[in-house]
Amino acid sequence: MLITMQPQQNPYSFIMQDPQQRFSSGTPGSKLKRLAVIVAMVFIIGILIVVGLYLLGAGGRKTNAQIQELFAYQNELMRVAELGEKNALGTEAKGFAITSRLTIDSDQKILGVIAEKKGVDTDEKVVAAAYNVKGKTTDAELDAAAKNNRYDETFITIYSDILGTYQKKLQTLYKATSSKKDRVIYESLFNNAATLIGTKEPSTL
Repeated sequence: MLITMQPQQNPYSFIMQDPQQRFSSGTPGSKLKRLAVIVAMVFIIGILIVVGLYLLGAGGRKTNAQIQELFAYQNELMRVAELGEKNALGTEAKGFAITSRLTIDSDQKILGVIAEKKGVDTDEKVVAAAYNVKGKTTDAELDAAAKNNRYDETFITIYSDILGTYQKKLQTLYKATSSKKDRVIYESLFNNAATLIGTKEPSTL
C-alpha cells in the first residue's frame, strides 16, 4: 500500500515572504474598502479635534468677556462709591462708601491677575465701550435725593443694587470656570460683595 506524504506547511513562512507578497492577499475591492475605512476614521478624528479645539476656544472667549464685564462693574462701583464718599452726610453712609471703594479696588487688583494671565484687555476706556453698565438714572437719583435730604439712604440702596448685580455676574463666571484656583478667587470676590451688602454670613456659590 503506497502512502502519499502531504507536504507540511511552515507556520512561520509568512516571515520569509516578501513584504509586497504578504500584503498582496485579498481582492482589490477589499483593499479599497480597508483604505476607505482608514481614511474615514482619520477624517472623523480630525473633525473631532477641530471641534474640541473650537469649543475650548469659545469657552475661553466667553469667560474672558465675562471678566471684562466684571471690570466694568467694578469701575462703576468705585465711581459711585466716590460720589457717596464725597456727598454723604452721615458717618454710616460715608463709611460704607469708603469701605466699598477700598474693597472693590483691592478686588479689582486681584481680578487683574487672572485678566493678565488670560490676556484680557482691562483698559478703562475699552471696558466702558464694551460694557456700558453705568446706571441711566443713578446720578440723577442721587442729585434729587441730595435736594430732598435723602442722599444717604438713597446712596446705600442704589449701591447695594449694583453690588447685587455684580454678585450675579461673579456667580455666572464661577459656574463657567473649570480652574479651581480661579474659582477660589471668584468666590472670595463674591463673598466680599456679600459682606458689603450686609449679608450676615457670606453667601455660597
